[in-house]
Amino acid sequence: MSEAHGEPTPVIIVGGGPIGMAMGLLMGRFRIPAIVIERNATTTDHPKARGSFARTMEIFRIWGVETAIRARGLPDGADHWTVGRNVSDLHTTRFEIDPKQTPVWKSVVAQDAVEEELLKAVRGYATTQLKFSTECEGFAQDAGGVTVQCLDKQSGTRYSLRGAYLVACDGAGSRLRKIAGIAMTGIPSISYMANDYLRVDLSDVPLACA
Repeated sequence: MSEAHGEPTPVIIVGGGPIGMAMGLLMGRFRIPAIVIERNATTTDHPKARGSFARTMEIFRIWGVETAIRARGLPDGADHWTVGRNVSDLHTTRFEIDPKQTPVWKSVVAQDAVEEELLKAVRGYATTQLKFSTECEGFAQDAGGVTVQCLDKQSGTRYSLRGAYLVACDGAGSRLRKIAGIAMTGIPSISYMANDYLRVDLSDVPLACA
């Protein structure tokens, strides 16, 4: 059986990815005490989901993190890719031209960099607590709020947190959504993707200029 842990918190956020970090940042901006729970020990170290569209960058600008996030991305004009069904079918796409309809254009920046910069910003708000290596095992709602069952993955200790609101930011395969009985609508899997991440020393490869 888990023990109660700490004072009740207005908002408990499960998931410390870009959405959870963004929610934690927003709570900090409005001075609403919140706790962000993330089952992993750190933010992601995989450069997946590369790119933030213009509207996202506009919001990042309001939050004061747009410059730092853009600096972590590729230069403008880098958004062109080689695509095809097989090697003989490969072709290169054209990069998207900035229509100058917004003060900030999109950025080809990876998720790991976005999460790291959002984390830095969240740590600037004393009202938002961060709990890494902490897994949400379930929750129970009543008339007064919600009780969240937590597992400290480092110590193996189980405890509960009490909050007024619980925000599920734990991804498309959300455990909290399933526990709450909220079904997804539409196509279950839009596509299947595989990411390969490797580090290679290319210092002895000559630079080729097109």
